[in-house]
Amino acid sequence: MIYYADTDVCQHHLTQIGQDFTRDFESFVHAPGPKSAVFHVPFPWEGGYGDLFVGRLERIYDGCEQIVVICSELHNRTYGFIRQWDRPKMVYFLCGYLNRRPEHSRVYTWMDWLSRTRDFYKRNLQVLDELDSYAVKPKTFDILLGQPRTHRDMVYSHAVQTNWQDRNIITYMRDFSQGLYDHDFNDVSFQQRPITEWMWDGVAAPKDPLHFTIEPVEFHGEQISLSQVIPVSIYNQTAYTVVAETNFMNSYSFFTEKIVKPILAKRLFVVFSGQHYLRNLHNAGFKTFGDIIDESYDEEPDITKRYAMIFEQMQYLMYESQEKIIEEIKHVTEYNYSHMMSHDWMGEYFRVLQAVLLDHTACHY
Repeated sequence: MIYYADTDVCQHHLTQIGQDFTRDFESFVHAPGPKSAVFHVPFPWEGGYGDLFVGRLERIYDGCEQIVVICSELHNRTYGFIRQWDRPKMVYFLCGYLNRRPEHSRVYTWMDWLSRTRDFYKRNLQVLDELDSYAVKPKTFDILLGQPRTHRDMVYSHAVQTNWQDRNIITYMRDFSQGLYDHDFNDVSFQQRPITEWMWDGVAAPKDPLHFTIEPVEFHGEQISLSQVIPVSIYNQTAYTVVAETNFMNSYSFFTEKIVKPILAKRLFVVFSGQHYLRNLHNAGFKTFGDIIDESYDEEPDITKRYAMIFEQMQYLMYESQEKIIEEIKHVTEYNYSHMMSHDWMGEYFRVLQAVLLDHTACHY
């Protein structure tokens, strides 16, 4: 069996399981005998990267025994590609879950954002030691919405219309004089933004301008994405977290660093994302807060109704005793922290990847 690794990430993963491979695409295409390939979904998809990726798959599909595709980013383009390439030879590893599984291809998990974010804080426990997780706080929620998305517009508009600014910490990088997707984030750096849009918390503003939360910053001597930095001082002023996930479609759940941070900080959270996000979080081994608040919002398919149900729970928490709620959540938050810190997602992924590759190899011996 000849294996092809399409990117540095694919090469690293095959190396980790002790599998020989080639990076020479043309020699792989023309090589005789049984062949398998490992690809990494490009991000961004735009700019010709997605077309190049699909073009390579089309060239090798008929000549391959199987094609493994790993997805560290799960977006609408990714989901559409998986639906279009629902074929028997395809095997997908996703950073999340599909709510409608493919009919022909196989799907497994690769919790890349969870494991990478968690691993940084395992190496830097002193950051978590700065958190006062179970103290009563002066404010209720952190509502840190980041860069514009449709569902974040809905959260921000409701928070402003109901005058929640005094009871919560709210930031959003949104110019409402522009259309949702008309912002050019290269025009204004994070260093130039007012505190209503972005707060530097836990990490000093670097000298070089930053324009996107995925960009790296130095934090405790390491390079991590700005979005992975736990906002310690904001968490120590607020009791609970609003997780406005990257995506909000009902078709899939994409787990990012946004859910890791409140779990590591031992906080109650509500999630603005797609239907079944909490159910899929349970599938990943976590617990949520259904015995404390009404989490039936997770089952509601209509986004407007679903978010209205979450707003009701937020309103309840704003006026309920923090001391009471904090005591009630401890059995969940302590469990989640332990599960996040101890679960071997990468080891699990490598074992399944190796089994998938070896299982297919075995039929040729």
